[in-house]
Amino acid sequence: MSVFMIEAILFDFDMTLVNSRQFVNKSIYDLKEHGLECNMTEKEIWSTPHIPLMKKISEMNNYKHSWENINEWTKEARHEYYGTSVINDLNELIKIKNKGIYFGLISNNAREIVNSVLSKNGNEKLKFEDVFGNEDLKDHNSKSELIQFVIDKYKFDKKNVMYVGDSDKDMISAKEVGVIPVGVLLGLHNSKELKKAGAEIIINELKELRKYINNYSPISL
Repeated sequence: MSVFMIEAILFDFDMTLVNSRQFVNKSIYDLKEHGLECNMTEKEIWSTPHIPLMKKISEMNNYKHSWENINEWTKEARHEYYGTSVINDLNELIKIKNKGIYFGLISNNAREIVNSVLSKNGNEKLKFEDVFGNEDLKDHNSKSELIQFVIDKYKFDKKNVMYVGDSDKDMISAKEVGVIPVGVLLGLHNSKELKKAGAEIIINELKELRKYINNYSPISL
């Protein structure tokens, strides 16, 4: 059986690197202050990429406000709510990063919000070579294009690259490119759902990644 050495790990942001469930939910709830309703379940909200979600909220409110305005209001709220965020298992991730492994981040959140979180509360000790937000996604339902971009940029062997996320779409995106899909149980999807979407590894916490860095054996070659 072939064993691979992981050389790059790409991460999702919300409910993967940071426990942001309450922050996003509250930013959507706060739209009531602008006379807007969001008649969606929590899972529907989290299953809809950010920009399409803003457009959907505008549509369901008969375009009372543009999606661009709604996006700015939620961004302002998230700036406030994310202010105390600390990356999950920060010190353990730093130890993994110090092994010489590339770290990148691909999020459906705004790059501005992501970079704000990464720059304070000690999070700045963990370095990411690349940070992509929803502004960088051509297809907001898939991160496969940006995963492929990173592979091409650094000439990684995709068999040695992980994408870590909490959603079924994260797993599908990773599978499409051929990198290792790692599902983390910090979000709204359970292990059965993540495995069905293609997850090869399921972890409860990010610190568990260290078990797979030097001796990962893929399910299929």
